Amino acid sequence: CAPPAVPRPDTGYPWHTDIVATTFWIGEVFDPNTSDGSQRLSTYDSDWLGSYGGCDGIDDGAECRTEERTAETGYFPTAMTPRENPFYLDLPFDDVNDAEGFATRGEVVPWAKDPAYSSLVDDPSSSLMKNRWVVLHKGGRVCYGQIEDAGPGEYRDAAYVFGSDDRRPANSRYNGAGLDVSPALNGCLGFADLNGDDDRVDWAFVDDADAFHLFERHTGDVLVSGSLGAQFVVWEYATAIAGRLLGIDPFDQPDVESAKTATRGLLDAQPAPTAPAFVDGGVEVRVSDPTLAASGTVAGVLAALWQTVPADGYVSVQAYVNRLELAQLAGLRELVAADSGRPTTFGWGPRFLHSTGQYHKGGPATGVFLQILERTDVDLEIPGRPFTFGQLIQAQAAGDASVLAEGHGRPVVTLTLTDPQVEVLPLFEAAQ
Repeated sequence: CAPPAVPRPDTGYPWHTDIVATTFWIGEVFDPNTSDGSQRLSTYDSDWLGSYGGCDGIDDGAECRTEERTAETGYFPTAMTPRENPFYLDLPFDDVNDAEGFATRGEVVPWAKDPAYSSLVDDPSSSLMKNRWVVLHKGGRVCYGQIEDAGPGEYRDAAYVFGSDDRRPANSRYNGAGLDVSPALNGCLGFADLNGDDDRVDWAFVDDADAFHLFERHTGDVLVSGSLGAQFVVWEYATAIAGRLLGIDPFDQPDVESAKTATRGLLDAQPAPTAPAFVDGGVEVRVSDPTLAASGTVAGVLAALWQTVPADGYVSVQAYVNRLELAQLAGLRELVAADSGRPTTFGWGPRFLHSTGQYHKGGPATGVFLQILERTDVDLEIPGRPFTFGQLIQAQAAGDASVLAEGHGRPVVTLTLTDPQVEVLPLFEAAQ
């Protein structure tokens, strides 16, 4: 059945209703002959394309095209990893480059007198609009985005943007659109068209704390807002108090420490690398139990590993690789879950060691573990240490594998990609 409709939240700001919203995306060039015909730059960023990390869609070499976004991928682009929030939009008020917008922003922008903004009002290098949160409502769906540009069509429409009388946009282009939304918001809101001008939304400004309740709200929720330093203090106290109430020591983490101890031992001894059980198409295969390698193929090893999962067990996929260069590895989880028929988790190493890594060793001994490592020429020295970052990561993977296999008797398969970009596809094929 369809999820229940979510009502418009009360944000403390007026709602603008039934506003035409068109779709734009970073990298789009829809009219090279006009000054505002490209989304390679924005009102607030002369290198928007570079800051974001590339085309927010599909770059076929000739153009940057949009694509359908779905909940399965979190509405993120499928061909790149954005460096900024993909849930972005524009509104027709440029408070930096438009002389009238800059001159009047101290009076018309509702938050201009807030302490965080008041000192910026007369600073022409700062915007009061960029990165502000907006909540959007369409057909029972509620989604949130941040302002990253100005438009469409108009750049000083303060009466519409900040008015409290639900005024219509001054813009007469693009079916009178009052805002552009990103492909992520297009998908999140369930637009009928990937790039049309018939979808309509309601929108309102929202203060930062509310923006983090993106899809669900529950009775009794408490919103916590503050600076980064304030958040550290709040949650340090909360952790200490929770530990006291639960009767535990929050700093006692034996299952994390065991992997750390093994890692330190490997870094101190720096033993010669363990020879792989075999190499298949450039992928080095190491196993905790020789019987897992009997097939001599990656596909066979994975099939053998799945056979060791107990009826109430799970598979843990752990990727100790460059997550920006090999972001597609996250998609391996669904293939492994389908092929093994068991619940499957995915974690980027070594950071998962301080979260799910503790459960792997301290929880029920029902997991089987697939490590994915990479061989790379890119490495960095660690000042004052006799090893590199790459060696540290390799030791963390080997140390955790040792504790899982020898300390807890769990099956571990380690695949090392010697040419990662080439071998990712065969790995996906082997996991199906």
